Amino acid sequence: GRASRLFAEHSLLDRMLEDLANRAETGDWHLCDAIWDDVAARIEAHMQYEETALLEGFAGSSPEALVVAQELRDEHAHIRASLYELGE
Repeated sequence: GRASRLFAEHSLLDRMLEDLANRAETGDWHLCDAIWDDVAARIEAHMQYEETALLEGFAGSSPEALVVAQELRDEHAHIRASLYELGE
């Protein structure tokens, strides 16, 4: 279901980000560049899934949920901006 998909995606993203951090620690940015596009694309796909499959329905469940959903969308916007900045 959705929960198992989210768990699996979060686990994969954690591993990918750990790999990216390890590569960055070497100081060789070519190692980071080798996986950057894949990392950024997977993060974007995951956020899109959360927004369409989860947040749309959740936001309509109560006024409080609408606030939480907007906060998560705002967080996603910040992540997107950071990914763009880092990818430059």
